[in-house]
Amino acid sequence: GVVGVVAAYALTEPRPLVDLPPHSGDVVKGEAVFWAAGCAGCHAAPKSEGEARLKLAGGTAFRTDFGTFYAPNISPDPVNGIGKWSVLD
Repeated sequence: GVVGVVAAYALTEPRPLVDLPPHSGDVVKGEAVFWAAGCAGCHAAPKSEGEARLKLAGGTAFRTDFGTFYAPNISPDPVNGIGKWSVLD
């Protein structure tokens, strides 16, 4: 009873946030992740071809038993994509 609750709390007690050291993006590693993960397969605009598939504008519909899901725009566009997102977003 009580021992279990105390042990569970001790094991799951939230820790304070720690500031991470600054880092910069690595374009080469990012490209490797992009191709390995197949990002364009879901995030390219529907019916886009060639270089247009790399814009990641989203919009592809995935129809499931739970409803229709749409791939989001993950382009660097500050208005329609994730260009203004911060690390906290």
